[in-house]
Amino acid sequence: MKKHRKILKAAAIPAILTLGMGTLVLMPGLSSVLELQLNGGSPLFTLLTGHFVHHSLRHYIYDAAVFLALGAVVVRDHGLRSFLILTLGSALTVSLLLPLLAPQFASYRGISAVDTALVALVACRFLRDGNRLFRLAAAGTLIGMMLKFSYEIAFAQNVFVQETSFVPVVAAHLIGALWGILQWNFENGKRSIRKKLSFLFL
Repeated sequence: MKKHRKILKAAAIPAILTLGMGTLVLMPGLSSVLELQLNGGSPLFTLLTGHFVHHSLRHYIYDAAVFLALGAVVVRDHGLRSFLILTLGSALTVSLLLPLLAPQFASYRGISAVDTALVALVACRFLRDGNRLFRLAAAGTLIGMMLKFSYEIAFAQNVFVQETSFVPVVAAHLIGALWGILQWNFENGKRSIRKKLSFLFL
């Protein structure tokens, strides 16, 4: 019971953000205002808001399911601060780098780059700290992620969201994955350093 209460509490902030994204799906006019324009014509706030609007209901459902589930896991196991750093940091980094790495795109929508960062962070954690089954699943997830990127680059088609209203922005997903891996290493490194120096505070 206590375990269920903990995961429900951890899901609170990801759930609020997910509901907000769902509301924006029903408001296409506002979504257009919040969309990130990659040609430099966007207001600064769209560096963040562009990630919270989606092309369609189906796009939102796929993105939101991953964001809510893994967001809750990250809040529970790493803390709310870690979740917020990952969400805001990966989103801003994607927004700033996309005009350079994907100049063929005029605009950007979706939380999928942040999702990819969440997947990478959780996979890295289980790769090191999980039991054998979790380690195998984590390794398979990271390999599957690379295969997904390769498919989307080769065929310019979405793997999970089967629709043609938008083309996957693979550069955004690669940046997200790299952010998740680097954040896990940074957090784990900080814990290791703290552990090594703990004798100073005994």
